Amino acid sequence: MRPFLALAAALLLAGCSSAIPLSTRPVSGGILALTLTGDPATFNPALARTGSALEVSGLLFAGLLMVDAQGQFQPDLATGFQTLEGGRRYRVNLRPGLVWSDGAALTSADVVFSYSRVYRDRRAQRSLDLQFKMSAIDDESVEFVLPRADSDFAAYLTLPVLPAHAFKDRTDPLAAWGLDTDPTSLPVSGPFQISRYTPGQNLQLTANPRYWRQPGGPYLAAITCAIVPDRAAALTRFRSGTSDAYRLVSEDYASLSAAQGKGRFVLVNGGTEPPVYLAFNLNPPATAGDGVAGTALRRALALAIDRRQLVQDALFATGEPGQGKFDPKQAKAQLVAAGFKPGQGQPPAFELVVNGDDPLQLRLANSVGEQLKAVGLSATIRPLPKLALRNRILKTRQWQAAVVDLKTLGADPRVGDRFWRSDSPWHFFNLPASDRKDWRASDWERQIDATFDAPDPQAGRMRREQLLVAQQPLIELVRPLAIAAIRTDVREGRFSAVESAYTGRILANIWQVQKAPPADAGSASTPGN
Repeated sequence: MRPFLALAAALLLAGCSSAIPLSTRPVSGGILALTLTGDPATFNPALARTGSALEVSGLLFAGLLMVDAQGQFQPDLATGFQTLEGGRRYRVNLRPGLVWSDGAALTSADVVFSYSRVYRDRRAQRSLDLQFKMSAIDDESVEFVLPRADSDFAAYLTLPVLPAHAFKDRTDPLAAWGLDTDPTSLPVSGPFQISRYTPGQNLQLTANPRYWRQPGGPYLAAITCAIVPDRAAALTRFRSGTSDAYRLVSEDYASLSAAQGKGRFVLVNGGTEPPVYLAFNLNPPATAGDGVAGTALRRALALAIDRRQLVQDALFATGEPGQGKFDPKQAKAQLVAAGFKPGQGQPPAFELVVNGDDPLQLRLANSVGEQLKAVGLSATIRPLPKLALRNRILKTRQWQAAVVDLKTLGADPRVGDRFWRSDSPWHFFNLPASDRKDWRASDWERQIDATFDAPDPQAGRMRREQLLVAQQPLIELVRPLAIAAIRTDVREGRFSAVESAYTGRILANIWQVQKAPPADAGSASTPGN
């Protein structure tokens, strides 16, 4: 086994928890030290999708439901929900006696305001990409009515609920709570509230005394967040011992793994991230012509890519290979059958765009380009700034192929498998466009649409997978591993890629986290399952 692969395998044994039982009696009053890369871009949770804004929002606001490490939905502000009419109606019951941090009652009126006034607005970073009707049944119950049954709608019930009373004098809720706002005045529903903010320096949060889990958390008295300019500065701060947690990128793994024993921290496996794809532009007219846009070539490319080698070369063994078979002999045979003859004349060439701001995805693109040479294809790698890449794919549609994931394009994790629907705004390889006469969904895309309405959801998923394997609009390359470094005196914390994607928090169950007293530092044991 290669050294990196052996280290990654050992890491997998750590599980997805950093929990250390302190005792039968929880310890309260600790202060957790974290790091934010850059100031929050907004304090409005409807506009927070990535970076510091999402992380801070996840500490301040709660949703009706929350997602756990297995991707299942659990009660949060709600006690639960009922699905009626086969999943066309969702009835949600709030916990009795909920209040905002300013003492105002948190009721169904806040839920209706959040979903009807805020998340319907396409400007919201977390806007809903589906139609629905909703109403308040009473102060503690709301009902959502969907145009069709949707077994995945529960994901949207994790969106942060906003306080309607705080926006009563605002005609535009999305224009509120920008960086000109005093964040210490915000009514919040989550475990913490902001007590001090110095732009460019630090942000301090204290426990919300009106958090609904009291007296069961939060146990921390405060969280201090130093604001640094970039990831390198965040890593330096963690190495120096002045922060308690750090989320790794692939290139950090070797050095931090070697330093675990001396640095009083452990590396924790939070599971895999969503896949990174090799995507093809199928928007009509396909900018690549029948070459890259052709089904035969896409099938051959899927066979030509050694995904296990990509994990080694681009992820330094901190990930899993994407789904798909590696068979270069069959790939060459399919290329010949499609009319391409390796070694004869100019090799088929296309441009492969990639997020040049992401070192991992840039390494992936270069590795894919090298592998395609082995079957006689030539890919010109074109790094673009992330916003330019989004513009190419989602607006101008001027691209042939791309190494990309949905997060890079700006999709919220709640989109889930919905991006496969031909009417989804995240169906980026063939974007729906009612204003373009030449746009159409192909027959196989319409067949995929039908799988979402199948009476048996499991059968629908299986049929969808069969269609995707046959058509290969996206080739799954790798699934990066989510890894966090956590100090050994941080107790009862849990790191999970799934939960972090929804909340932005590096420690998903932040209300349960405890910071060991200084006197216990010498006897702290190693986190892990």
